[in-house]
Amino acid sequence: MKTTKTLLVLTLTAFLAGGAVSLAAPSPQGMEKGAMGVDKGGEAKAEDPMARLTGFAGTWEVQLRSWPTPGGEPEVSHGTTVNEMVLDGKFLQMRYKGEFQGKSFVGMGFDSYDETRDKYVSVWLDSITPGFSTMEGDWDPATKTFIYYGKTVDPASGKMVDVKSIVTVRSSSMRTYQSFAKPSPDADWIKTMEIIFGKVK
Repeated sequence: MKTTKTLLVLTLTAFLAGGAVSLAAPSPQGMEKGAMGVDKGGEAKAEDPMARLTGFAGTWEVQLRSWPTPGGEPEVSHGTTVNEMVLDGKFLQMRYKGEFQGKSFVGMGFDSYDETRDKYVSVWLDSITPGFSTMEGDWDPATKTFIYYGKTVDPASGKMVDVKSIVTVRSSSMRTYQSFAKPSPDADWIKTMEIIFGKVK
């Protein structure tokens, strides 16, 4: 039970670390053109990766289901994220407020696109985890899915553990999320959470 609860805390942190970037939708212009755009001269060009961040700006309601016991009944909690583009549109700032396992939970994250590595990157800190959490991931335009990998601090042991998140863009106002964690490097991925995001404004 202790191990499972620790994983839930880890993956909640991971979800918030990668969630803002992961859940960002393509801009309307990018959606019309598809994965590739066309400039004024008729030359094909790649869609601006930063455009996907702007789709998550605004206020979103969060419904989170977690499993304290594998195969058991899920616990349901709720929260709200308020997001905005900052620093001349180079970063998405995410402010989260909600509950987790019956306790208040707040946090803040920053997300951007690293052109050097061609990766989406994310940093998160909150009221539960003692340190920063980081994740990086890729966008698959065919499935409208992001897959993120990262490491975060285990509050129980103080060691770093592996986490993974899979996020699917369902529509301009809805995203779904699945979270996984590994209790040890040799262990299989354990699914710990499912989350639904609904845009309020």
